[in-house]
Order: sequence, then structure tokens, then C-alpha cells
Amino acid sequence: MVFQALRVAAVLALLCAAALLATPKGRLPLALRGLAKITGRREDKSALCKVPLFKRLLALLLVLAAVILCLVA
Repeated sequence: MVFQALRVAAVLALLCAAALLATPKGRLPLALRGLAKITGRREDKSALCKVPLFKRLLALLLVLAAVILCLVA
């Protein structure tokens, strides 16, 4: 039971880290944009820039690690 809870926490941490890496500076992660829209917060679109390739690849690796962690019993 404790092992499963730790595994879920590890998967969530990996996915959060991947979202932070794959999100451009000055922009909210996709999962939080709807919440920001509901609360009335507006994003500064002038500060947007493209995320470097190594960060996107690292985010992909983190997501794959989370998937593997989910599937391994």
C-alpha cells in the first residue's frame, strides 16, 4: 500500500517536472491555463519564447519514465 502511494507520488512529480520543462517562460502549463482563465488572470504573451530542443527531449524522457513507472508492477 505504501509502495503504491510512493509510486503515484513519483509519477506525479515526474509529470510536473516535464510540464515545467516543456512550458515556455512567461506561460502557464496547459493544465493550469483553464484555471487561470476562470479566475481572470491574463498571460503576458509578449514574453513568449520557444523552448529549446534539449528541454523538450528531457521532458519527453520524464514522461516516458512516468509511463514505465506506471506500468511496472
